[in-house]
Amino acid sequence: DSTDPIGPGEGLFTTEFYKDCFNALTSKGILINQCESPYYPHNAREMKRSFSKLKGIFNICEAYQYHMPTYASGHWMFCFASKELHPIKDFDANSWSALGLSTKYYNTDLHVGAFMLPNYVKELLNK
Repeated sequence: DSTDPIGPGEGLFTTEFYKDCFNALTSKGILINQCESPYYPHNAREMKRSFSKLKGIFNICEAYQYHMPTYASGHWMFCFASKELHPIKDFDANSWSALGLSTKYYNTDLHVGAFMLPNYVKELLNK
């Protein structure tokens, strides 16, 4: 999670900041950015703005969702951005499983499923 795109943290959601991140990352680096909620119009507008900026800079940009019941609407988004790595095509579930980590929330099915977006979110991002 990060700060909100409105107010003091606004500078962390600018094209210039995203370009600086792009330049700082290696070819296999990734940027994960909190992109607001698609549910409320004001948040959805900020989500689209962040996604559009990242998509214009990074070779790969994919939105994914997570359930956060303490946030407005409970439906929140992140953007995954990378020069080279795709969050699904380059995901190796066997490598994750081989780590033998026990988690309460994350699993490989959830990883893939988080990138499967509802139609209303797809429509917002493709407008």
